[in-house]
Amino acid sequence: MWQEIAKYGCKLVEHGLVESNFGNISIRAGDKMLITRSGAALDEINENSVVEVDIRDVSSLDIIASSETVVHREIYRQTSALAIIHAHC
Repeated sequence: MWQEIAKYGCKLVEHGLVESNFGNISIRAGDKMLITRSGAALDEINENSVVEVDIRDVSSLDIIASSETVVHREIYRQTSALAIIHAHC
């Protein structure tokens, strides 16, 4: 699933919508989400650039995940969203 995150991260940068490090992307995977790590370059995402965390509870991995993990988690809790792109245009 990290490949999908990488695909859209590259598209955001290629189209000039963001600078490389300005934003984050997540994908719902059941009761978990894959989210970009804090400081990850959106046009250089690989399997080490994402973190899997629980949607229901705070995880010890939250500390290395995006600083927006809490926002993504709440959106997944309250909606049926399957993915989130949070860009700092």
